[in-house]
Amino acid sequence: MTEQNVTTPRGRFDGRPLLFECPIKLKEKIKEYFVQMDAQNRRYTLAGLAVHLDCSRATLHNYRVGMGKDFFDAIQYGKDKIEAQLEESVVNKETYCKGQEFALRNNCGWHESRDINLGGQEENPLKGGIEITFVNP
Repeated sequence: MTEQNVTTPRGRFDGRPLLFECPIKLKEKIKEYFVQMDAQNRRYTLAGLAVHLDCSRATLHNYRVGMGKDFFDAIQYGKDKIEAQLEESVVNKETYCKGQEFALRNNCGWHESRDINLGGQEENPLKGGIEITFVNP
């Protein structure tokens, strides 16, 4: 690739050439990654996808958020496929491990929430209370 200045879809003038000038070619490379991993019976990872595309995870993120809908769709396709495989592993007792939860939380925006209701709200009043009795000595 020759060094040239390019204008991004947002109209910025950047000094570094794009790794992927066409979202169709990007999506083809992403699909190629999944075919390669399936042939080797290996798990999909976001870092593995970035390595296959010869870029960093940060670059993937930048393409996803800053290069327009077509690039967003191509990157999101890859992220969704990785997330789907991780999710399948988490619900399968034979393949589950804590690392998959870690990947879902850190790469896919998952979080665990717990709703603890101690009472005291209008719809769930406290039961019991404190009774004070004054005694004359």
